[in-house]
Amino acid sequence: MHRFAEVREEFDHEVLKKLNQYSPDIVILAGYMLFTAAELCTRFTLLNMHPAPPGGPIGTWQQVIWRLIEQRAEESGVQMQVATMDWDNGPLISYSTFSISTPDFEPFWKEINGETVQTLKSQYWEDLPLFQRIRAEGLKREGPLLIETLKSIAKGDIRIDQHQVLDKEGNPISGKCLSGPIETLLAKG
Repeated sequence: MHRFAEVREEFDHEVLKKLNQYSPDIVILAGYMLFTAAELCTRFTLLNMHPAPPGGPIGTWQQVIWRLIEQRAEESGVQMQVATMDWDNGPLISYSTFSISTPDFEPFWKEINGETVQTLKSQYWEDLPLFQRIRAEGLKREGPLLIETLKSIAKGDIRIDQHQVLDKEGNPISGKCLSGPIETLLAKG
């Protein structure tokens, strides 16, 4: 990681050069996993995919899942945000949530009953069945969330103006719930 810090400015400069060739309206940061330079955030509209429900944990997908397990959360989700220098806390564009307390999840929660996250991490790490199940459910929704978000932007139902998220009338909104359309898509297989 230390080595990357040394070349970070050069890396950001190269990303800027590439993006400037195309003058994109929107840049998607799905799986980017890096802090974004201030110049990138101010010059472009960057959309960040984050694997948590609105108001949920920040950090990598692994950190988010462990935090949900630690909190014994009842819900998880995925969200699209405007990327800002406030990592994983940009204005919410859209989201999809799902329950992790359904009967399907019950055996996974029972399996860890009473164990601390530290113990679970040391024994299983990412091989913990509950961890894997939460990740799988989130992954199923990431692609559809991206597509449904872009459709909503293309239709004008959601607008992003100077890093502010607006509805089609131009009123500020705090994210559009796309759980319904996404669950319908997933049910169709």
